[in-house]
Amino acid sequence: VQLEFGFQGLRTKFLGSLPPLDAADGSAKLTLSELEVLVNHGKVGALEASDGHVVLSELDQPVSKGAISLGLAGTMAETLRILNFAPLGYPARFGIDAPGVGGSQAVRVSVKLPLLETVTMEQVSLKVEGSVKGLGLKHLVGNRDLTDGDLSLELDNAGLTANGIGRLEGVPLAITWREDFNAGKKPSSRFLVSGIVDDKDRDRLGISTDWRARGPIGAKVELIGRGPEILSGKAELNLDSTLIDYPELDLLRLPDQPGAATFDIAFPTDGIRLSNIQLKAGEVLARGEVFFDKSGQMMSVRLSPIQIGDRTDLDISIKRQIEPKTERLVFDVQGRKFDSTGLMDWINEPDDPADAGKPGTPFSVSAKLKSVVLADEAPAVRNVTLSLNHDGLRVTNMSALAEVGDRGHLELSIAPKDAQHRKLAVQSDDAGAALESVDVFDEGTGGKLAVDAIYDDRTPNGPLTGRLEINDLRILKAPVLFQLLTVASVNGALDTLQGTGILFGESRLNFRSQDGRIYLSEGLFSGPMVALTLSGLVDQHANALELKGALVPLSGINTLLGDIPLIGDLIVGRKGEGIIGMDYSITGPSASPRIGVNPLSVLAPSFLKRIFDIGQPVAPNAP
Repeated sequence: VQLEFGFQGLRTKFLGSLPPLDAADGSAKLTLSELEVLVNHGKVGALEASDGHVVLSELDQPVSKGAISLGLAGTMAETLRILNFAPLGYPARFGIDAPGVGGSQAVRVSVKLPLLETVTMEQVSLKVEGSVKGLGLKHLVGNRDLTDGDLSLELDNAGLTANGIGRLEGVPLAITWREDFNAGKKPSSRFLVSGIVDDKDRDRLGISTDWRARGPIGAKVELIGRGPEILSGKAELNLDSTLIDYPELDLLRLPDQPGAATFDIAFPTDGIRLSNIQLKAGEVLARGEVFFDKSGQMMSVRLSPIQIGDRTDLDISIKRQIEPKTERLVFDVQGRKFDSTGLMDWINEPDDPADAGKPGTPFSVSAKLKSVVLADEAPAVRNVTLSLNHDGLRVTNMSALAEVGDRGHLELSIAPKDAQHRKLAVQSDDAGAALESVDVFDEGTGGKLAVDAIYDDRTPNGPLTGRLEINDLRILKAPVLFQLLTVASVNGALDTLQGTGILFGESRLNFRSQDGRIYLSEGLFSGPMVALTLSGLVDQHANALELKGALVPLSGINTLLGDIPLIGDLIVGRKGEGIIGMDYSITGPSASPRIGVNPLSVLAPSFLKRIFDIGQPVAPNAP
């Protein structure tokens, strides 16, 4: 016996409390043991149903079976609303807010179940296949939204898998979404996200690397949670094509070199934490953790260690302290060695005129370092302690102590003098080693050094004006002094320079430094063998010298008349000058300057030479 018929406007329930199939039209075929139904069109809630095939078999048995296959299309919000009905309940079970999910879907649903009055989900076999267009999830990662998701979709009793592409805060990414329906109390959701993000993409994601890391970064991120509630994650970064530029650390890592980073991600209620950071890019090796607040602002950093080749090996902690009206960064630095040449260049570089006077973020530094290099090709200073405060425009207070040479010490301090000036003081009981450590002069030994200077803060990049004094400095084989004594034919002093070195019992020099140009005046270097006066310009940007002065050989004897009252002042002149002396000049590149001596000045008494110097031009912009 077989009965065939058509139908229109059919309404029938097919699973638990799910909305019924409504307004259906199609045809059916009935036998004693089976009912087969073909559905052309219909509705399930607000979803469009089509191409349905229903088979109710074993109708002549105590428990009949049902097999349902149906095409459904509509919005993701409506789809999830329907999936929330018993016995499914997927959205509620996994914390998905159905009304907040955007996009649409077109899927085919297949269900097999026993035909009983009450059916549990364990008795149901469910399979869904299809696609999702324009998927949107609010606050998928922190406050960052997923939009424009186009994914293929597979769902069964065990879970859900969706693969495709989407945009996180507008950044295009490849996405895999997996839900484990049998996870119990464990995290059920896994999002695998990958893509290549450039500078603008990182800005949109709130993880800007500023100008320090530029160019594309390949990223693979696995996020674990419960529905849209992300609890943790892991990330792998490909830095092969990324330029890393940290001038403060003397680090410039060019692209097209192997580089990678990995880290774990956690999402506490107040932000995002990156931990177990492992970075290897060229000569850079770093391990540590970083914490960002909800807005993406860095709140703390710990790197232990950060290593750059064999030059730098540090442990660094950075914390952002926020008070009602101010905030500052607090640095704590401990280290075995630190190449600070890049940092010194950055500190000494004049501000960009466009940024002059614009305050940055105030910060303070506390450091203890076993070895620090202050200048290229200069010996390291040892056992450095440093305390520093910066108000966003300049260093307001600083105290530093280091060991130099064999047993010497170097001490430096900066402190306010008044509202518009700061005091700089430098002292060392080994002047030669101290000067060598900062690459000022590397041919001296011993001596005591003192510098007293004033920063003028009335204008951005204001000058530093002060006085340098050194006692008992012995100079050994100094190339420029050697050339000067050779040109001047001061043979006795030459022999001493090449032997035990020339002793300068008293040295002093006034200076004015601004924008990479150092003006020198009233310089005197006086010893028993020779004395020098010095003035002129050192141009650090051009690496050029423009110096002049007087050379007085055998100054111990030559200046003896200077001790005679009245006559000494008239005949000899300034301290350090004498009856026998000659004018000299040092000009040109710092590495190979030109030495000039005026032979006609050898026998001219100093007071006469000064008379003849009247009316000579003075270097422009000299102090």
